[in-house]
Amino acid sequence: MENTYKIITEYSKKSFKYLIIGGTATALYLGVLFALTDYLNIHYLVSAIISFSISTTLAFFAHKHITFVNKEKKNISQFIKFTIIATAGLILTSLGITFFVEILDLWYMLGAIITSGIVFVFNFLLNNFITFKNPTPSPPSSL
Repeated sequence: MENTYKIITEYSKKSFKYLIIGGTATALYLGVLFALTDYLNIHYLVSAIISFSISTTLAFFAHKHITFVNKEKKNISQFIKFTIIATAGLILTSLGITFFVEILDLWYMLGAIITSGIVFVFNFLLNNFITFKNPTPSPPSSL
C-alpha cells in the first residue's frame, strides 16, 4: 500500500510539473507567434512554425531537467522523440477538436478543453515511458 502511495505521489508531482512547464511553453508559443506576426509582419503560418520550434525546444530542456530529472546524455535522440510526440499531440489536437465540433456538434472551446486534457495525458505518458524513461539498471555482476 505504501508503495502504491509513493507511485501516485511521484506521478502527481511529475504531472503537475509537466502541466506548469507545458503551460509556460504554450504562453511562450502564443507570445512569439503574436510578436512575429503582428510586430515583424511575418506570415502567421511561418510564425507558427518558428514559435512551435522555439517553445518545443525550451519545453524539452525544462521537462528533461525539471519534470523528469533525466541525467542521460542522449539529448539528440531524446529531442527527436520529444518533437515527434509533440507533433503527434498537435495532430491529435486538430483531429480531436474537429471531431468534437464537426461530429458531436460541441462548442469549439469545449472541444478544445476536452482535447487538451486527452493530449496532455498522451504527451505526458509517452514522454515519461519513451523519451525520458529511466535506464534499466545493470544487474550486479557476480564474481
